[in-house]
Amino acid sequence: MPTPNPPTSPGYIWQHRAWPQLSFDAAALAPALDLARLEQGRLLGLLGA
Repeated sequence: MPTPNPPTSPGYIWQHRAWPQLSFDAAALAPALDLARLEQGRLLGLLGA
């Protein structure tokens, strides 16, 4: 039976090597955040109907 590969990234944010000085690319995240916000609005609209 093969052994599972260890995770390539930390399991929790506080286990990250750069914690708590994390950085991110806002331009790369913007499309996903826009879509999430749109879907959130749709869901809230359905719940309010």
